[in-house]
Amino acid sequence: MGGGGMKWPVRVNVSVPWWAVLIVLLGGAYVFYLAFYASPPGYCSSKKRYLSDLDYIEISIHHERGIMDMQGAQSSLDYYFSHPDCCSVDRNKPVPSERILFGDGENVTVHLFYKRKDGAISKQEPPYRDVVSVITPCGLVADAYGLNVEEMPAYFRRQQLNVINRRQVNDLRLVSVGQ
Repeated sequence: MGGGGMKWPVRVNVSVPWWAVLIVLLGGAYVFYLAFYASPPGYCSSKKRYLSDLDYIEISIHHERGIMDMQGAQSSLDYYFSHPDCCSVDRNKPVPSERILFGDGENVTVHLFYKRKDGAISKQEPPYRDVVSVITPCGLVADAYGLNVEEMPAYFRRQQLNVINRRQVNDLRLVSVGQ
């Protein structure tokens, strides 16, 4: 083995601040934690399950129950089953950077439209309420905001038309199969 080669150990004089090394190590540990130990997005660890759309709708209706006219329904689910077009659930997925910065960040948005109780309406206020509830994967209402309105908003009417159109398409399929 001839001379002139490098001798081990090789020493490199690079001056790296201690805090930069710490940041890189902590960041790596956090990404490792998210990749291998964090709950999957939308999963509720305390309940050991994913909540269904029906669960989110029930939570949203229960949250608004004090001012909404339940129209004879005994529970939130009774109300939903008698008014299936009252609600919609949006499960937008966060972009990966949001998950890294804010954990799961998998909140679900429930859109709810209902008639208000007579006692909750003054003479000048509209009789209906359009509410958006932001709910965490474990069913905690993180935020809810709404607007009193005179009539059903256009997007709910479109949603109802889509439901009617799907029913008509299914009816046509049944008729064509029967022929």
